[in-house]
Amino acid sequence: MSPATTENSLEILSRRYSRSLLPLSAAAREIGIKLRTAHNQISKGIFPVPTILRDRRRYVHVADLAGYIDRLRSSATPTRSHSVPPVLG
Repeated sequence: MSPATTENSLEILSRRYSRSLLPLSAAAREIGIKLRTAHNQISKGIFPVPTILRDRRRYVHVADLAGYIDRLRSSATPTRSHSVPPVLG
């Protein structure tokens, strides 16, 4: 098993960013959405991670983001690998 599969998201994100508060743009990128989508979700009250407003900029605490990512991973349904049909020529 590779080391990356045994680490939790907090360890990975902490090493990647070396700080506890991440700009919203980085948090959005980590969860696979566009920054504009993140802003829209925040304004609707549905962004999945708590944010902090500081000096008119939004931030996400790395532990909150990691917790969200870990919850996504634990609730994910394993996918079956599908056989690729042979190419008929």
